[in-house]
Amino acid sequence: MERSTWSPARAARSPTHDAGVARVGQISHKESLNLHPPQPFSLSMQSSDWRLFTVLALALLPAVADAGEDPTSTPPGAKELTIRGVVRAPNGRPISWVRLVANGDLDCTPPDGTFAFDGLAHGRVRIDVWLYGVPGAGPEPERVVWAEAGDQKLVIVIDPGDELIVRAQGATSPRSASDCTPSTSSRLYIHDGQKFKWWGAAVEDGALRFRRIRQNRPWTLWIPWSRHLNGTAFRTGGSLQSGSLTVALEHGARITGKVVMTCPNLEFEDRNGTGAPISGVLARRGPVRVQGWMKRDGTIWLPPLPKGTWKIVAYFKCIVDEDLRYMLGTRHAEAGGTVSLVPRPVTHNEWIQATAD
Repeated sequence: MERSTWSPARAARSPTHDAGVARVGQISHKESLNLHPPQPFSLSMQSSDWRLFTVLALALLPAVADAGEDPTSTPPGAKELTIRGVVRAPNGRPISWVRLVANGDLDCTPPDGTFAFDGLAHGRVRIDVWLYGVPGAGPEPERVVWAEAGDQKLVIVIDPGDELIVRAQGATSPRSASDCTPSTSSRLYIHDGQKFKWWGAAVEDGALRFRRIRQNRPWTLWIPWSRHLNGTAFRTGGSLQSGSLTVALEHGARITGKVVMTCPNLEFEDRNGTGAPISGVLARRGPVRVQGWMKRDGTIWLPPLPKGTWKIVAYFKCIVDEDLRYMLGTRHAEAGGTVSLVPRPVTHNEWIQATAD
């Protein structure tokens, strides 16, 4: 009988070498290896053999998984750390209405100034901090704080400056400060040779909080009408002082009317894609600017306004003989009254000045 020429080296080069585990203990050596010298080593398997091989491989998977560590699993304790802390003023007083963002999560400090971030991984964590109720609060954080994950006694110090708490008397639906979202776009303007705009922030009891105010200066308080307050207010003073102030809200009244459309080709869309206002209507009173809107037929809409005299401004752009014209119409009216505006052509600078905030 002629001997087989099989060797481990030759078997390793065979593409079917790894399949030799099929039907272990159930098939004969001859059927499995099918050696017929001088033919090279080969493995013959039927379709049923492959099905059995698949079943055996799946049965072995749990043992393989138990033998090693899943590379996709999270190591114990890797994301179980918490940062806890408090925001305080330089004098140690806790600060509410501070917005903090860390690892994509948001927290807002209640009256005791506390905050917490859970589910953090080991290492340093960036915390972005915003103080509401200050002038110029924008998308950029006021402070950036770095802390170690697991720190349970983090203290962040921010100076709120002099504060004015405005309580809106007659508010029917005060809003919670749990998400650090102001309930209104109320503003406090302080005049000091130029106009300063100050944003208001609602606290848990429905009051508005203004921070870092400049005292002993003329001021104007504007509370626009909203469903949360169900009222509006406009108030001025000669010398602003820190502390608390109570303002009675009124229901307000709408100014209605119509704009005489003197241009047949009214521009309602910005063809240049700049996002600049194309047409609209607004009401002005001192530093306050209240935005409304205008329909294509010239009908105007404005929100309820506090009693008093308001300057109504209608503006739009139009095309005349292929030239772009800036149209502007103004008229004074009492809250609750009616106006009719006839726009006239103006320069671009006049148009911008009349519509700017």
